[in-house]
Amino acid sequence: METVNHERFKEHVTQNRPIECVIELFLQKSLKECSLKEVVDGLTIVFRTSHMFDTINYKDNGDYYMLVLTHGLGLNNSKLNLTTLESVFVAYGAYVESIISKTQFL
Repeated sequence: METVNHERFKEHVTQNRPIECVIELFLQKSLKECSLKEVVDGLTIVFRTSHMFDTINYKDNGDYYMLVLTHGLGLNNSKLNLTTLESVFVAYGAYVESIISKTQFL
């Protein structure tokens, strides 16, 4: 994870849409046919089954969803996860605002 080429990874995600495909397979319909809640639910299920995150929580704030993911896999992994996460919402057609926080808890 420390030596990954972020541009090549972003190109892979753009071309192959790995998480989008898994969500569509799970929900048995295209991303465009889903509601935003279904997309967020599908994403949280995919992330929970991956066991890459320590916590996965989201909240419906009326006009938007707040998705909070925590892990101990380092900043580069956060950037990779952000690339895949944002690709799902961009493909769906939703506006995405993301923040990566490098906070470590002891």
